[in-house]
Amino acid sequence: MEKNLQDKLSKLKPSQLLDLLVMIENYDLEYRNTLNLDDNVTFGIEIEYERMPRILVKRYLNKNLEKWISKEDESLSFGGEVNSPILHDRNKDWHEVKKICTFLKKFKVITTSNAGGHIHIGAHILGDDFNNWRKFIKTYAVYEDVLFRFLYGDKISPRTFINKYAHPISDTIFWKIDEINNAEDLFELRNALPIESRRQSLNLTNVKFYKLDREIRIKNTVEFRCPNSTVEEIIWQNNINALAKLMLAATSPNFDEEYLDYKILKGEVPRNRNRYTYNEIMLKKVLEFTDLIFEDNIDKIYFLRQYIKNFEEIEDTNIAFKAKKFIK
Repeated sequence: MEKNLQDKLSKLKPSQLLDLLVMIENYDLEYRNTLNLDDNVTFGIEIEYERMPRILVKRYLNKNLEKWISKEDESLSFGGEVNSPILHDRNKDWHEVKKICTFLKKFKVITTSNAGGHIHIGAHILGDDFNNWRKFIKTYAVYEDVLFRFLYGDKISPRTFINKYAHPISDTIFWKIDEINNAEDLFELRNALPIESRRQSLNLTNVKFYKLDREIRIKNTVEFRCPNSTVEEIIWQNNINALAKLMLAATSPNFDEEYLDYKILKGEVPRNRNRYTYNEIMLKKVLEFTDLIFEDNIDKIYFLRQYIKNFEEIEDTNIAFKAKKFIK
């Protein structure tokens, strides 16, 4: 398997798939210098943490990362939230992410109870073409369960109040699919999308649908609220890579929307979720997803390693359990 090429993982023979899984289970993720994202891709992160005085974080940011912001968060117990400035896929910005993670790790903050790790990506990536938005929404709906498990990051289960602050929306999209498919322009599509609440796994309330033909510097983002928080910079980078390339894939003229329509028609959209449904490993589905959004094998390997973790599943829990370590 050549790392710089693209293999169709969902088409592998059983013996080849077994070899791939053995390789992935023994593969440790490393921090990368670049993700090869387009220059116009922008993103930002919100790192929630507990068991540390916020004043210490604020002092550190004021001295070392002046553009980063320390905030309170009512959902957290004795902790706070760190917000990044607008970031790009460049060495300087990845160094800043590593810097704040290293600081938080030093003080052994807790990210296994209530802490979320929200990611904002510039909505201008999808532009003002409603076809891009339709493909993106369909992909998210079909593979929301895959994304949740992946975005648990270095945990194998979700944080305590994920349903309250990042409620899954695939079921809502499923029931609105006729409206979404029948939309003839961006205005009609916007009215069909689930935008009524910011406390959803996919928050679209910040999107400026009337100004999508250009990059806007403030509050024009798609927010992914389902990720667990983490103080591992490798996990943050891997999350950003997957979500940005999901959005970029939806802009490709070669994107296989017909396959998504088939899966939706067959009812293969996660619905009636319980606490275990999104913890389960769905191998066939995750291989389909990696083939759909990634252009090279290294991205697929990184996604699969974090998704599979160590083939651990946990059926019911009120906190996020740490996975066995799979990063260097």
